[in-house]
Amino acid sequence: MTTSDFKVGDKVVFGRNNGEQTHGTVIKVNPRKLKVRQDEIRGTMKAHQVGTVWTVPPNLLRHEGTATHLNVSVKQPSSVLASGWKTGDKVAFDTKGTTVVGYVKRVNPKTISVQPEGGGSRYWRVSPKFLRVA
Repeated sequence: MTTSDFKVGDKVVFGRNNGEQTHGTVIKVNPRKLKVRQDEIRGTMKAHQVGTVWTVPPNLLRHEGTATHLNVSVKQPSSVLASGWKTGDKVAFDTKGTTVVGYVKRVNPKTISVQPEGGGSRYWRVSPKFLRVA
């Protein structure tokens, strides 16, 4: 893709194909790169907050809802489909007498990876049956 394929306000997903994919909004289009404001928390070891602006080359961008490869399998395990959770959902669960509120970072076949609000390097793998909408 080239920068001419995008315009200010486009909803995109950015990141390397085999790395973390993050939702964002194009805020500036330059001749070779684009400025993208992230719309969700990014990172596990060092969390980048919502609103961080990234300079991204067009080859690491795609419009939301488009596949990254032609051979990408859309089929997911039935346990994931039954859970109903998707990346970016705000969730809560109870542990050791406290309530943890965070965002779904990854949907696995048997667990949901949750990044707590406020970032940090810790994340939780939680069974979908223990999660609720926050």
